[in-house]
Amino acid sequence: PPPQDAVEAALLQILQRLPPFPALRRVRSGRYLFGRLEVEFLLRGSTLLAKVVTPSPTEGKLAEQTTAEEFFASQGPEEFPNAAAMAVQASLRSPGDAPTTRIEAVDAPMGSMLAGPTPPPLLPLPAPLPLPTAGPGSGFPNMGLSSLPRGPPVSSVQRFEPYPGAGM
Repeated sequence: PPPQDAVEAALLQILQRLPPFPALRRVRSGRYLFGRLEVEFLLRGSTLLAKVVTPSPTEGKLAEQTTAEEFFASQGPEEFPNAAAMAVQASLRSPGDAPTTRIEAVDAPMGSMLAGPTPPPLLPLPAPLPLPTAGPGSGFPNMGLSSLPRGPPVSSVQRFEPYPGAGM
């Protein structure tokens, strides 16, 4: 969908340069839900600024305005820790089509996390190969557990040194 206003147009330009996140949800003009945060974006000249409005800054989130790029760089990994891995997977599935974050209205049904084609379903892994067993005719004669040495290693040299100051 086309941007609703100049703020959203600037926001979309920034989102195209970032790894894709789940869709931003438009609450109203200039206000969006990003993960658990409600964020207000405003245009000051040609700079897009972001300010977290809920949860309130007293609950430990950003209180001051930052550039939108700084906001996504700091809050993106916190709100969506697996976004980078998802971006790599999406780029491997569609090398010529760079996915981007979408903007949806709050009343719209939850869309896909990434714009673009639906990823193919994951294929099951092949069955593991059987391990050879010990015994007559197996090619591993006398290789059962009974052939392993028992007891502590027979060595007069201590192999590991304790940490300096340990045991003092």
